[in-house]
Amino acid sequence: LTASIGVTTYLPNKGGHPTSAPTPAQMLKAADLALYTAKREGSNRVCYLPLVGPVSTDIEREPARDKPTQ
Repeated sequence: LTASIGVTTYLPNKGGHPTSAPTPAQMLKAADLALYTAKREGSNRVCYLPLVGPVSTDIEREPARDKPTQ
């Protein structure tokens, strides 16, 4: 049994405006990106992707590229 875990947090800039905070969907996308990074790097990994300051609406998830097992 192995585990791959993706973690994200939001760290606002000092005096950051509340409207610059990420939406729940952006937080999930960031955690998903961290998860797929952990999967690509091998089993039993935790990857951390902090969101800092104003968050862009362009956070995109790169599809996983699993290697075929032999």
